[in-house]
Amino acid sequence: MKVMNAFIIVVSLILGVACNEQKENIQEEETVVAAVTPNATTTLDIDGMTCEMGCKAAIEKHMNKTKGVAVCAVDFDKSLAVIEYDNQLISEEELIAEIGEVANHAYSAKKHTEATESLAE
Repeated sequence: MKVMNAFIIVVSLILGVACNEQKENIQEEETVVAAVTPNATTTLDIDGMTCEMGCKAAIEKHMNKTKGVAVCAVDFDKSLAVIEYDNQLISEEELIAEIGEVANHAYSAKKHTEATESLAE
């Protein structure tokens, strides 16, 4: 019985140490995105979205982690993305290219030509 208790204690300690190491590695892998002060806004037409929850979320998640983007809001029904960004860090052409990178090139974007309200408000 003492051997069994000792065995359980040793296994618990080993697992505890391993879990702590994994936690530290996960925390190191998290991307820290610096706050961006936007000085420009663009509205883009988005092609290729087939579902509101997955497509909209994938584009917003990717773009909101992109360097230079302050906020990206997607309107699935209108197939639009309104992006507030720092044009010293990223250009409108680079924003369009970034959307093309989402979900293995599932989407494409182009400059929206009609005046629209900001979705990001």
